[in-house]
Amino acid sequence: MSCLVRVRLLRHLAVWAMLAGCLPMIAPPASSAADPLQESSVLKLVPADVGFFADSLKLREQFDLFVNSKAFAKLQSMPVVQMGVFMIQAQWQNPQNPQVAQAKQWLADDANQQLVAMLQDMVSHEVFCYANSDIGEFVTLAGEINAAVNAAQVEAAAEGQNDEMASLMVKKALEVLDKPETELKIPSFVMGFKLSDAKRAEGQLQRLEGLLTALGNQQPVIQQRFAKETIGGADFLTLRLDGSLVPWQMIPIGDQIDPAQMQKLIEKLTALKLVVSLGVRDDYLLLVIGDDNKELNKLGQAPLLYDREELASLRANPDRPYTGISYVNGQLMETIGSVNNQMEQLVAMAKQLLPMSPLSVKLQGELVVDIESFAEWVKANVPKQGAVFSSSFMTPAGYESFSYSWAENKQLDTSKPLPILQHVGADPIAFFAARGKSSPEDFDMISKFFSRAGYYGEQFLLEQADPDQQKAYETLKKDLMPLLERAVAVTRDKLMPALADGQGAIVLDAKATSKQWHVAIPEADQPLPMLELAFVQGVSDAGQLKEAFSEYFSIFQELLDTLHKASTGELQQYFPDEIPEIKLAKPQTHAAGNGTVYYYALPEESGLDVQIAPNAGLSDDTLVLSLLPKFTKRLLEPTPLQGSGPLANVDRPLGAAMYLNFAGLIEAIEPWIDFGVQMSMGANVANQPGAMGGIAQQIGDVLSVLKCFRGVSAVTYTEGNATVTHAEWKFEDLK
Repeated sequence: MSCLVRVRLLRHLAVWAMLAGCLPMIAPPASSAADPLQESSVLKLVPADVGFFADSLKLREQFDLFVNSKAFAKLQSMPVVQMGVFMIQAQWQNPQNPQVAQAKQWLADDANQQLVAMLQDMVSHEVFCYANSDIGEFVTLAGEINAAVNAAQVEAAAEGQNDEMASLMVKKALEVLDKPETELKIPSFVMGFKLSDAKRAEGQLQRLEGLLTALGNQQPVIQQRFAKETIGGADFLTLRLDGSLVPWQMIPIGDQIDPAQMQKLIEKLTALKLVVSLGVRDDYLLLVIGDDNKELNKLGQAPLLYDREELASLRANPDRPYTGISYVNGQLMETIGSVNNQMEQLVAMAKQLLPMSPLSVKLQGELVVDIESFAEWVKANVPKQGAVFSSSFMTPAGYESFSYSWAENKQLDTSKPLPILQHVGADPIAFFAARGKSSPEDFDMISKFFSRAGYYGEQFLLEQADPDQQKAYETLKKDLMPLLERAVAVTRDKLMPALADGQGAIVLDAKATSKQWHVAIPEADQPLPMLELAFVQGVSDAGQLKEAFSEYFSIFQELLDTLHKASTGELQQYFPDEIPEIKLAKPQTHAAGNGTVYYYALPEESGLDVQIAPNAGLSDDTLVLSLLPKFTKRLLEPTPLQGSGPLANVDRPLGAAMYLNFAGLIEAIEPWIDFGVQMSMGANVANQPGAMGGIAQQIGDVLSVLKCFRGVSAVTYTEGNATVTHAEWKFEDLK
């Protein structure tokens, strides 16, 4: 079931794209002695019961590494950048610009200079945020309201009530908010910035206090709700707001809104509280938003997030130079990843909309039953979510990260190595490989759903067709249905067992070159590399796979023959054009080590380079599909992977592995960029000196800087009850 495997591989690849930012159970007793990481970060303060936590560290250190690099110097030396800097400086020195004059006057004030210095300090060391466990309820409520609003839009559109859509959306949202179990509550959110000079920040808070006090003298509402409070041994400026400040009664409502229902909601909204606090504690500037200040009292009190079981790997390596730490608890992940409510909403929407459709009552009833069956199957097969924890840290080569997920693993088989890594080429530009989990039951269920979808389409067409059209359809169906049934049987009985190995890979390379890939493109002075894309599949039974494709070939030929016969025979009037008689040609073959490459040479009229030919390569344990037979042959031959970092040891149980040679990708497309610039501007113009000239040189400079990011590699494996992804990002400055 290769298509399912590929879908799951691509879905897992999306998880890796999130690692660049770094995201993650009752905890064991707190550690007896704090370690350097805990003492030097906010982890000494954050309570254990957070919904999510995200922390960025060593910000100034990373910034300095970039601005002091040769790559940054290269960018600064570019004529177009220098011109931009000159224009900015000219504007700043322009005495006629009133905005600049005001800015200079503002910056001349010592207190404002201190404010700017504080803002720089805030983003130079550590920035974190977290929300308490109430965030899950908030996300759930927001999802229900969003679903209700979407349902209202669909209903209004289906009934032609676009003018009343807004009122209907409000009505549906009110129905959600009016439920007795619905509690309106603002979850507590904390954001903090580490300071090197806490006294400076306290001085700025005193300035803010003076401004708010002066405003309060003019606005009694502010005066009554603003105060300085001592919480947890530190002073905080606190603003206490509530729903009574909003004139809810003045909001116009449509005729569809029940006034009594609206009044009940207004009572809930009026009772809603919002507390905003700002202060300095333990060298952190803290902003706290919620319905109370209880989160401030919990800071530094056991149990702490740092002592949770999920952060064991962090405690085991406290000396690493961490740049990112994140955690999401299991309850919130379950809330975010749950599809139960979505499936129930799908069923409810179907029941709501189907009566408006042109389908017969009988078909509507059958469709509701099938949709309910589909929803139950999806709910049963979606993995149970779990906590997620991630960390990243600096290395001499760049960065490394570890991400732990305690979600149920229904996608990847991590029980054994991935020998398919010997078929991605020794040093490709990129690949993603994995071993997926699939079963005949999955195929049977999906086949059933596709079959039922075809059934409803068929029944709908028949209901709309006249008797002659119905008779013609039945005649054609009698010839085509056996072919479809044969294709399904071949897939279930031969293709799936042949690909039961479960391994699959997508490979990208660019070793094939030509000066003219198509006759419509002018010939280049230098060879241009072609991006080669291949799909590689592990094979359990090559004999069965050959039989399966032989059957598919036969079925497709019979399909063409049947359609040709129908379009020229008694059903001719139902075909807009005659379908010509086509005889499928057998592919050409040539040996490739212990395998065979099957290919179709493209006609000369295509204008494409002869290297391009749709093909498939097959050996005893590997299937390769690509558009370049030489590429297929290269991948078909087992070659040890020249991996490093996480890929240094691939002879261990792995669920997935990936690699991107970003610098190699830039090198592959660079000749095409040069070729395109020269074709569009001419070689002489592209290389003229000056700020707007030398385009080719400036593009080359940008590409050389981009190549400082050498690439990323990662592997996924199981450790205890967690699925772990270990990744490495490599950077290298210009010489």
